[in-house]
Amino acid sequence: SGDEIMSLIVQAIKDENIQVLVTAKKYLGDQFASIATEDGRTPAAVAAAEGAETALAALAELRANLRATTKQGDSLMLIAAYHGHVHIMEFLRKRGFDLHHRNKLGQTAAHKAALTGAVPALRWLLGRGGADLFALRDNQGKSALHYAESMYLEPVIEFFKEVGLWERRFEPGEDASELGPAT
Repeated sequence: SGDEIMSLIVQAIKDENIQVLVTAKKYLGDQFASIATEDGRTPAAVAAAEGAETALAALAELRANLRATTKQGDSLMLIAAYHGHVHIMEFLRKRGFDLHHRNKLGQTAAHKAALTGAVPALRWLLGRGGADLFALRDNQGKSALHYAESMYLEPVIEFFKEVGLWERRFEPGEDASELGPAT
């Protein structure tokens, strides 16, 4: 069944067993590009979450859909940022992925990295996307800086202070009382 095949593909990605991916592509043909887990994760999304660069490169060679998003609208860049996989983020950047992509909640890669305290991913994003990336607001009006503050993520707060972004978390006249917890 499709679920069993996807389970085999997911395990192959985790093991970086490229031969299984090649076999799955031969077996599925054109369907390989659109196969997904029940929650909408494609093989490429699984590879991004796992930090499996060899598998992701193989999936690209096998013409898997690297541009598909999850049901929530997360691109591979957002998934990699959430999991702190800087090497995957760089792999994707070299292939033209947008650092400013927003999911259905309006979150960017910066929001996703801030949610999980992925400081190396935040540092990488700052170097590639600039400080303005951290000022972008989600659909609830919150930036990555707000996420760090509302979730008390000390390593992220320290990073933002270190790079001089912490004081930029509020617009003139705005303060923390206007913000609820990050979602």
